[in-house]
Amino acid sequence: MNNLFLSETISPLSQFEIREILSLKLTIQNLFVLYIDLTTIGLYLTISLIFILVMSILSVNFNKIVSNH
Repeated sequence: MNNLFLSETISPLSQFEIREILSLKLTIQNLFVLYIDLTTIGLYLTISLIFILVMSILSVNFNKIVSNH
């Protein structure tokens, strides 16, 4: 019996691998080379930062019932 699912050993830690999503190489007038890589951890941190910023902006109540002045 040839089972494809049992032929490969999958590590439970493979879900935490940092993989490269996007890679850019910028050359500025042949003087300076800039490498920009977006990895999975960078993507997760960016999504988390945007979520926290949006929630903090939405949580501020600009239409107060009682003014402070």
